[in-house]
Amino acid sequence: MPKKKPFCVFCGSKRKVLISFSENDIRKCSSILEIRQSNNLPSKNVKVPLELNDIEQYHSKCYKKFCTLPPEYRKPSAASGSRGEAQTSDEDEDGNLQWAKKRIDFASSEESLVPSVGSVTDRSESDDEDD
Repeated sequence: MPKKKPFCVFCGSKRKVLISFSENDIRKCSSILEIRQSNNLPSKNVKVPLELNDIEQYHSKCYKKFCTLPPEYRKPSAASGSRGEAQTSDEDEDGNLQWAKKRIDFASSEESLVPSVGSVTDRSESDDEDD
């Protein structure tokens, strides 16, 4: 019986450098696959290995592409909660989602966040008068 060659579970290729799955990789890819399948996203038919083996492997680029979900399907992570002073450590996932939503709404508002050239000039003129 011929020995099977390792292949990338994401693209099917047997070429280039392949990486063996770790238990953590399998858990992560399984949860990403559930999200992809339940939301009918691309790569929903990938066969993630159920256990560690030497045949089902991946390319690092394929793994990154598979694990990158569109923003609306991403779960907030603990790392994203540490962006500046806007969030407190006692907020739960719902609080983090509300904060992210406000941030998006703020970024899409029509108000200009940069002062106009005239207002900068007026301010510098008023600073000169104080001297």
